[in-house]
Amino acid sequence: MVLFVRRFLALLATVGLIGSVCVYAASFAGLTIGSVTNAHLWLFIFFGGIFLLYIPVIVIEYNGPSWGREFFWKGFAETRPQWTVTTIKGLGIFALLHFVLFLVLTHGCSPEIVNGAFVLNDHGTIRRVLDQTEYLSLKGWETRFFGSFMIFFYTVLPLYWWFPSARQKSGSIQRLRKLFIRARGSELP
Repeated sequence: MVLFVRRFLALLATVGLIGSVCVYAASFAGLTIGSVTNAHLWLFIFFGGIFLLYIPVIVIEYNGPSWGREFFWKGFAETRPQWTVTTIKGLGIFALLHFVLFLVLTHGCSPEIVNGAFVLNDHGTIRRVLDQTEYLSLKGWETRFFGSFMIFFYTVLPLYWWFPSARQKSGSIQRLRKLFIRARGSELP
């Protein structure tokens, strides 16, 4: 049962990862957050999925006040293949580079359409007027920025669930089981 739950959560996270890679790749073909019908709904689903899939990780791994930054670098890496940690570090750098590049290209402003004009908007102050090509380019970078972070977060999750840690193997997964029992009010099969 525990193996099934772990694999199911890994597969759910993998679906999010595939969707994130598709969003990132489509941004080079002109996809922008504003060009998608119900874009805010899709962003909510993608980002909401990240948070929902991290809840079981926190329930299993939380060790009280001593739980801190060293969990990822020590606890996560202790029983997983080295390539998983290297991949996550590389994707973290990849996402941070997209963040910095987006900030540099937009000067910390948001590309928007205000009164029919393409502008860089800084909390209501128009910093610069753009032509349509610049606007679409910056909106593409905005989409790549979000996509790169979704790729990063959705990569950690399947690796966490597919390669169980010593804590998961030794019975800490029972915390998650107890949480489900409390929520359902009965024992799981």
